[in-house]
Amino acid sequence: MKLATHATEPMALLIGVLAEYGANSPIFRRKLLDVSTEALGINMNTEDFPELKRIVEPAGDTAGWFGYESNPPLGQRLSVWFYCDSSTGKGGVKDRLRKAGFTDKEFCENGDHVSAFCKAEDSTGDAEWFAKVLNALNE
Repeated sequence: MKLATHATEPMALLIGVLAEYGANSPIFRRKLLDVSTEALGINMNTEDFPELKRIVEPAGDTAGWFGYESNPPLGQRLSVWFYCDSSTGKGGVKDRLRKAGFTDKEFCENGDHVSAFCKAEDSTGDAEWFAKVLNALNE
């Protein structure tokens, strides 16, 4: 497999979305990358996303994560996870997603988390989709 040609493109796109929210500090960059065998994404630190922190009400310093997931039953998809520590936080996230035009089929609740997702083949623009989700929670 020859992945080098496109290996940095998803990361560049994710960093570009992050830069739109002014989260460019060197300290943040050290904590930003979150990679596993099934995911590549960016952690959203509460210091860089104060409005997100207020709505989500996370238990720790990370309000959420956004990036790409590859899960065999679900396929490849763009995802944004919000790490809520209360039912108020979960309700606030879901309300804002609905107000932004997301249907209940485009997000789900999983324990203390709410996630919004888009199948890779349904994305008309990855950066635009990530921005739509994040803007819903940062306005």
